[in-house]
Amino acid sequence: SNKWCLDKNYAGVLIVWDRLFKTFEEERDNEPIAYGLVDQPQSLNVMWLQVFYFRAVYRKARSMTTWSDTFRALFYGPGWFPGTPRLGDPDTFPDVKAPRVKYDPQLPKWMEIYILVHFLILLLVQQHWITELQVFPWVSSLAFTMFIFFSTGIIGAMYDGWWWAPLLEATRCIAYVAYARDNPILAHPLLDLVVLAYFAVSSVMWCSQSMAVLKATLKHHKLE
Repeated sequence: SNKWCLDKNYAGVLIVWDRLFKTFEEERDNEPIAYGLVDQPQSLNVMWLQVFYFRAVYRKARSMTTWSDTFRALFYGPGWFPGTPRLGDPDTFPDVKAPRVKYDPQLPKWMEIYILVHFLILLLVQQHWITELQVFPWVSSLAFTMFIFFSTGIIGAMYDGWWWAPLLEATRCIAYVAYARDNPILAHPLLDLVVLAYFAVSSVMWCSQSMAVLKATLKHHKLE
């Protein structure tokens, strides 16, 4: 994120391409590298991290006053603004310095254990899905894929403290129970039963949490 590193060193393996296209930049002994983005997103939600920048680009495009500037906001460099070159004016870029403040949200110990157990279960589900991929109907494969992505996103939302995380976690747990009670997932009856029971208890807990969140939200709106 250092200003002198922006739009440099694109090559992932061979620096010959950066040498050819004049985008190579050597490290500087007197200035440590500040890793990450210039506008570093404060989130551990892997799903959100894939799409957050599209929202920023959309908002930037919406703020333009002409169609031509709207087009440029969509397809020019992230530092571009009206009146600047295609990649923007480097003098206007933020000068990010190392070290950066680490985004490290803290959760109660019980929630960290809860997330760890569910993450390990998710790995088991993913491994079974990969093993049985050729015999699964495409609908089941799609459901497994969505469940895995959905689960990783909710885990990140829990760490980020998003208010709707309990609602989605309750939905996720209920969906697993509804599917797994008639469709063994892990191919080991005892393990399937234990995981099903864990999801059932989790769904009850998060339904209770969701009710508390909804009550607090409604109360807040009434006060407004």
